[in-house]
Amino acid sequence: MLPAHGDTDHRTRQRAQELLDHHDARLTTIAELVVAGASTAFEAAGRMRWTRYERALSELETIHQMVAVLEVSAHLELLVSTGVLRADESGEVTTFAAC
Repeated sequence: MLPAHGDTDHRTRQRAQELLDHHDARLTTIAELVVAGASTAFEAAGRMRWTRYERALSELETIHQMVAVLEVSAHLELLVSTGVLRADESGEVTTFAAC
């Protein structure tokens, strides 16, 4: 998008919109998974598909599994901050539920 050397890609606006749309789709998917019973970031990540090849979490290398769970966790925190979900931090693992 914005290379260190040379001109910028002429698709910058389009790519930015694609990323925003992907983020919105992820938020919707994660909220729906919580409503359907996935109460932790790990549970939600495990029900999602990853990469352009639609791989299951268990098919990813360990480092990528960890990043996937962290990505879901960040989305869950955003959904809590916007009032879509609520978090329960009373246990060892934070759980999530619909408001």
